[in-house]
Amino acid sequence: MGRLYLPKWGQPAFRRRPEDGAPCPVLHLTLAAPGEPLVALTRALARFGPLTRIAWTELCTQLGAERALREILAAAAAVRPGLIWMQVQGPGPLADAAYLRALRQAAGPQARLVTWTGDVTDHGAGGGITLRTAPWMLAMCEAVDLFTACHCDYPQALHDAGAAASCGFMQCGFDAELFNYRPQRLAQRGVDGLVWLASRYPTLASGERDALARLLLRELPGRLTCYGGGWAEIIGEAAAGGIDPVSSSYLYSHAPLALSISHSSVLRRYTSDRLMRIMASGGVGLVREFPDMQGLGCLDGETCLVWRTPEELVALARDWLRPARDGDRTRIRQAAWAIAHRHMTWDAAIEELAWMLHEEARRG
Repeated sequence: MGRLYLPKWGQPAFRRRPEDGAPCPVLHLTLAAPGEPLVALTRALARFGPLTRIAWTELCTQLGAERALREILAAAAAVRPGLIWMQVQGPGPLADAAYLRALRQAAGPQARLVTWTGDVTDHGAGGGITLRTAPWMLAMCEAVDLFTACHCDYPQALHDAGAAASCGFMQCGFDAELFNYRPQRLAQRGVDGLVWLASRYPTLASGERDALARLLLRELPGRLTCYGGGWAEIIGEAAAGGIDPVSSSYLYSHAPLALSISHSSVLRRYTSDRLMRIMASGGVGLVREFPDMQGLGCLDGETCLVWRTPEELVALARDWLRPARDGDRTRIRQAAWAIAHRHMTWDAAIEELAWMLHEEARRG
């Protein structure tokens, strides 16, 4: 049975610089297509040593799964990585224990296999974690050294079920070069109210998002602007369309309030990177409550504003949009920026991973 790692926020004892260990080649098996901007994550992983990155889902699409898997085995044999870091979201070729054993054999005995998942799709507002919903995770634990997730519930459930691998929480991160405090005023409609940067998905609690947008539009007339796809048919002129990362950072820096709702609000320490981007930009986040949010540094009234019900959100927004709250918002902006850039970057996440790997090696 493996160990359980739930690093506590803000404590240096749970972080380790990858550079403090012996350099080792890294094989990064990513979900992302080659054109996606993962510069910060790639740079953070490369702190372990020379990095080879393969977008495995894209490779499977291009070559077919069987040939793509052979290519990955060949890359592992050529690179001889000390660390294989895989992004796996669900059942599939990289979740197969037999294939993972073959991958380890190709890479060599020095390789440590680590998987990370951001999967929350089976666990909506009324959700809860049971391994019946994700048996592929338990199967993976038969073949990897460390199973990590972007919330605490999967690692806890796997550990409680006697998973062979060690399991741990590893947050997602943000790019500190793209998201930073940018206080210059934007000449854009809607920045003097509440902004919501989120696509309106056709599934995954879209009904809840629609109802919330309509409520805010009705209760705070002229103070809501939504950025992202699909909003125009729901809220008309309050929909502003898409926005690039740097412009969104400017927007968060200037807008009085920014709304943050993740796909799930029932998982311990789980938030999408939207909240991290808000805080990193010096934004004032209106955050729907989620379990152990304090474990990420999300402190109500200090680094963000927390709400539980739509009615509470409306009352909170109405209060904090008042000019009398300008000074309080500035205080939150400063604290949020400091917390995010100290503890929420991809570098911070990778240092927590390095600590877990060091503990595994130390304990044997």
